[in-house]
Amino acid sequence: MNRVFVWGFSYNFIMGFIFANNALFPLYVEHTGGSANTIGLFMGVFSLAGVLGRPFIGTLVDRYGVRPIMMLGSLLLSAPCLGYLFFLDAGMSPIVWGLRLIQGFGWGAHMTAFMTLAAQSAPVGRRNETISKFGMSGLLATMFAPFVGEQLIHRAGLPVFFGFLVVMGILAFLVISQIRESDRPICVTGFRFSGTFHVLALRRFRLAFLMAICLSVCYSTFGSFLTPLAVERKISSFSLFFSSFSFTGIVVRFIGGRWGDRFGLPRVLLPGFFCYALGLILLQCSWSLSAVLMAGCCCGFAHGITFPAVTALGYGMAPPQYRGSAMSLVTGMMDAGNMLTAVVLGQIAEWWGYGIIFFVGAIAPLTAGCVTAANVSALRMNHEQ
Repeated sequence: MNRVFVWGFSYNFIMGFIFANNALFPLYVEHTGGSANTIGLFMGVFSLAGVLGRPFIGTLVDRYGVRPIMMLGSLLLSAPCLGYLFFLDAGMSPIVWGLRLIQGFGWGAHMTAFMTLAAQSAPVGRRNETISKFGMSGLLATMFAPFVGEQLIHRAGLPVFFGFLVVMGILAFLVISQIRESDRPICVTGFRFSGTFHVLALRRFRLAFLMAICLSVCYSTFGSFLTPLAVERKISSFSLFFSSFSFTGIVVRFIGGRWGDRFGLPRVLLPGFFCYALGLILLQCSWSLSAVLMAGCCCGFAHGITFPAVTALGYGMAPPQYRGSAMSLVTGMMDAGNMLTAVVLGQIAEWWGYGIIFFVGAIAPLTAGCVTAANVSALRMNHEQ
């Protein structure tokens, strides 16, 4: 293991710990008196900021490299929690919505820079495996973070919860600062959006966009709505869903980290998306903790193989000098899917309740699986590049 992997893995573990607790933010919205629709909007605004900031973030990564952007992301993701703490009893004021936008931009900066770091660190022919290894840190964080956050809220309250997230952000900043300047290449000079426009003009990239959006619908469905569904059904310790999700994802990446490189992306994406659909359907039918854990294992297996494959797909389709912009757009499409999922499903929940949310969410992985089956040749060509 080289030093870039060690520091990058540690940094993403901490950032993943902060982000995984995003699943508990509906409890904050409910504390302020917000409805199901408000929860959806609050979760969606987070992603909106990431989508709107992606062209700017991608250009920054192409110009300055990954280290300063990851440092910026760690501060912007965590610092707004101080604002939530100070305005805890002020309701959903405009300041709170502004802080949520800042958080979303910070997460977008982190995801773009970190996934670029992971992909550009890969040896020849091992991109999918390398992204899988880097990404295990996020799954490891997700295994513990929601449970820790849930216990903090129930035992100490929201103020301690938000203070804890701020401390974690400061720690992430200190960790990623240990990567030397020489560890990050600078791809282009000048400040412009040519990389973004160039990648957007590539027709083959539309496949990566669609896969990224469908994938994000999968994990944002339970990320935004598992908490209120579990509360409604009185399922205690529901945050253990994320532990089973992460544990299974880590195991499958240890076992099958090279599947995408060895067998080709279609053979990874096809079963992965269909397994995600099964997991969401199981989650909708869950009325006990054991059923929730079973759904978590199913979704974790799917996420463990599809997320690195979709990321490798987007990275491989981009010209070398614009791979920062490419990662910005791929992760931006994921944020767009997060935003649409939160807003649309939030509205559906407002009208018809949480009883059909995960059935609707399962449409996305089924669509992605069918598109993968219809575009096997295009995906194979990308794998051979």
